[in-house]
Amino acid sequence: MTTSTDTHSSNTNVNISNMTNISKSQGEAFTSARAQLQKILIRLTKSSSDDFLNSLLTESERIMLIKRFGAIFLLHHKHSPYQTAALLGLSEPTVHRLKESYQAGEFDTLLKLISKKEENVFLSVLTDFALSRASYKARQRLHKKII
Repeated sequence: MTTSTDTHSSNTNVNISNMTNISKSQGEAFTSARAQLQKILIRLTKSSSDDFLNSLLTESERIMLIKRFGAIFLLHHKHSPYQTAALLGLSEPTVHRLKESYQAGEFDTLLKLISKKEENVFLSVLTDFALSRASYKARQRLHKKII
């Protein structure tokens, strides 16, 4: 039995057979739908990307997306998986999985898109996020910045 994979623009293979609610017979349709979604995402402006994410994802899903991107960002900046998991409230297996993907170069294109100024802003957001786990004021600041 062969495994269905999808190769997207960064040459990363995605194993469709292990995805939740995606049968092997749906693999080709999933690949096509994903390609169309990528074409749409490329055209998003800041305003339309906010609308897109806010209408598509729940608040908890947006937070999880930010946490996972934050983990990639922290791993890129030489934080250990343990530090990253502790700072962001992610499980160590999740961070180790992200680290493996990072080391395989799966996030290179994404990380190259971030300017130094954006890195500093995102680091500030991550700091507030980490502090928000203990401080009400930091939680309020974070909520205003990202949600």
